[in-house]
Amino acid sequence: VPWLSVTARGGGRYTAYTNSTDEARLAFTDDSLSRAYGEAGLALVGPSFSRIYEGELGRFGRFKHVTEPRVDYEYVSDVDDPLRIPVFDEVDTALGRNQVRYAIVNRLLARPAEAKTGGATEIASFEIAQTHAFRLPQLASQTATSFENFAAKTGPIEGALRLTPGALFSLDGRVAYDTHVERITATSFAASVNWKTNYVNATWFGSRPAPVAGSTSSARTDQIRVAAGVDIGKSFRIDTQLNYDAQQNRLLEDRSLLTFNGSCYSLFLEVRQLRLPPDTRRDYRFVVNLKDVGQLLDVNGSLDRLFGGQ
Repeated sequence: VPWLSVTARGGGRYTAYTNSTDEARLAFTDDSLSRAYGEAGLALVGPSFSRIYEGELGRFGRFKHVTEPRVDYEYVSDVDDPLRIPVFDEVDTALGRNQVRYAIVNRLLARPAEAKTGGATEIASFEIAQTHAFRLPQLASQTATSFENFAAKTGPIEGALRLTPGALFSLDGRVAYDTHVERITATSFAASVNWKTNYVNATWFGSRPAPVAGSTSSARTDQIRVAAGVDIGKSFRIDTQLNYDAQQNRLLEDRSLLTFNGSCYSLFLEVRQLRLPPDTRRDYRFVVNLKDVGQLLDVNGSLDRLFGGQ
């Protein structure tokens, strides 16, 4: 069908763990554990509608507006004993779900006025979407509480605006509106500047979830993340990241990475300070890589133990 795109997928995953945790995930039990689950998905895109506009704006000379509906279905079977699975990465946190996400996507493509400078690229998009669960998502614990929007099997209305007028600059804004409590429950805004191998980006994200019945806590969060990376000469590079909690007026984490690239080797020195109550910690990591060989040395530890801490 020329006006409809269909993508289907299916599969499964089996993982064998040589050790497992207690249900509080505080200690290993020395018992092996296996986990298996199946998954499937279906994506429908179309029919698409488009219109071309002539006119110059900056370096662009022609624009194309595309509107297309999109439906994404996702199914994952329930996982047995999820609290006993040791968590190393996102693969170990999979839980059952059966849901569909439907969206209307508007895309704006632009072609340079000078055809020799390149073809059409997407410079902006605006998406409105909502997720509906055919059954409540699986929870890691039977006693865990669920948000009211999931209890109603219908998620908030989500809006996403992306602006990428060129390779140098980009903006991304998102908002979620919960129709059950009639208020905005989550927002985020990100800006990024990139030139050559250097970058600066900043992200603000806040959440104001609906209060759980019987609780007086609003669980409101406002956090800011700033990151930057710059080359210092031909051999040195520094990257840094700061995480700040505006609600607590506290710098939660800062980490910096100094890189030196030699003719046949690379040196990495990373320093991180975590300021999450009740304790803070300062860590370091030093890595030596050899060209065409790989990692030769990886040393990490606590700066507090080396130099003393508060």
